[in-house]
Amino acid sequence: MYQIKENFDETEILKSQCDDNLQITTTQGLAAGFDQKAKSLSRSIKYWVVGLIKLYVQVVISGGNKFKNYLQSLILIKALGRA
Repeated sequence: MYQIKENFDETEILKSQCDDNLQITTTQGLAAGFDQKAKSLSRSIKYWVVGLIKLYVQVVISGGNKFKNYLQSLILIKALGRA
């Protein structure tokens, strides 16, 4: 009977240790997964930022040219109105 009690106590201790180890490994696995995803997003975000900056520059250049043409048209219309 004494041996059964010892085995039961040892089993409970081992079960508790297994539960603790499972929590530790799960936490470490999740942390590693999040770290890997963060690195992946960090790499891809650089391409998005560069792409958006290029697009912004193109829009500014195109818009600037159109505004310049608009001003020239207004000056021409004003000059024709005086003549």
